Amino acid sequence: MTYTFLQHYWWFIVSLLGALLVFLLFVQGANSMVYSIGGNEEGQRKVLESTGRKWEITFTTLVTFGGAFFASFPLFYSTSFGGAYWLWMTILFSFVLQAVSYEFQHRKGNLLGKRTYRCFLIINGIVGPLLLGGAVATFFDGSNFIVEKAALTDVGGPVISRWANASAGLDALLDPWNLVLGLAVFFLARMLGALYIINNVADDGIRSRGRARLLGATVPFLVLFLAFFIRLLLKDGYAVDAATAAIVMEPLKYLHNYLAMWPLAIITLAGVVLLLYGMARTVLSPAYVRGIWPAGIGVVLVVLNGQMSFHLSPIGDLLALAAALMWAVYSILIKKYTEQYDNFLVTRRVMLWAFITAVPLMLLTDGMPDLTPLFTQTNVLLSWLFLGVFGNAVCFAIWNIAFKRLGVVVTNNYLYASPFVTVVVGWLLLDEKISWMSILGAVLITLGVIFANKSTEQ
Repeated sequence: MTYTFLQHYWWFIVSLLGALLVFLLFVQGANSMVYSIGGNEEGQRKVLESTGRKWEITFTTLVTFGGAFFASFPLFYSTSFGGAYWLWMTILFSFVLQAVSYEFQHRKGNLLGKRTYRCFLIINGIVGPLLLGGAVATFFDGSNFIVEKAALTDVGGPVISRWANASAGLDALLDPWNLVLGLAVFFLARMLGALYIINNVADDGIRSRGRARLLGATVPFLVLFLAFFIRLLLKDGYAVDAATAAIVMEPLKYLHNYLAMWPLAIITLAGVVLLLYGMARTVLSPAYVRGIWPAGIGVVLVVLNGQMSFHLSPIGDLLALAAALMWAVYSILIKKYTEQYDNFLVTRRVMLWAFITAVPLMLLTDGMPDLTPLFTQTNVLLSWLFLGVFGNAVCFAIWNIAFKRLGVVVTNNYLYASPFVTVVVGWLLLDEKISWMSILGAVLITLGVIFANKSTEQ
């Protein structure tokens, strides 16, 4: 694995955790509206009982998000999480308030009273998303920090990176564009919170008030998000000069990134469409309550692709997707034809048409191969016959029988056992070593096949 691959891998993990965290902020969004959506005491209790079953997931994802940064980019982690100390500590403190509120608000004899703890939940619902959005905005707008690797030898203060002033990150909130994204995340959390409550609380009054709050949060979110996103596409960004390897400022850097990685742009657009679809259908159709799912998926796609920096191969991805689609079509057709015709007849026809269609493609891509070794080297001939007879004809015939008896879905589940079988055969015939990771992978594959087949049977 190359250094570049590891960078992409860890950035994907961090981006995925960040995307899931933004989606899970529906807990904070709903809590910030507990009085307006809940209405009376009974309604407020229903709202908090619903979010109370999910708040730990949000908190855990936030901590894991920070831990992933520490594991993958420790210098960035120490600068942002250590340098911007008060910014991140304020965020964490608001989440601690949330945990304490859920724990103590219904306990008898609590000193602060139930209403105080609910106010703490509202504070977390406002401060948490607002400051998280502002902190993430610094990833794009830059942060006020200093990196001095030579300071590592300073006995009195061996600190490589530090914040440039005593505000410890709070000055990031003085940048209006950081506040714009922070407010956008806050209103997005309220949108998701309203959608979640509409889906999760079966109360007509709460759902009606939730739809009103949903519409009220959507308008400011769209204005703020589009303003930040358009400004981001038009602003300069850091780039590496291909000729000199120097870091330079490139005009329209983020726009160029999207144009170079157009699949990410398409996925981002799809995410926005899903979010708006979930919102619009929920507002326009009183009977529709599952808007949290398309909206949530849309949020994850938008945030994930806004953070990722993979250099994808669109042609390769499309070919891989086409191959999977063709295999699905093949599986369905084979099951249909083996029910009507003899299995070996179907297999012979498949092999014949595979040969007829593959030869022109071979000639167009690689040209005519040298067939001399087939007639001069016995081992090459035997290998060729083995692959043709057993590796193709016999295998496809047995596979087609499995389609007929087990069905397409169950049979295809066993494809996942191929790596496990390969490891065992390699150990038996080629004296290859089996590592602990191979054994763990084999166990996971076996369990996956078992659970998949059980789900199919149910």
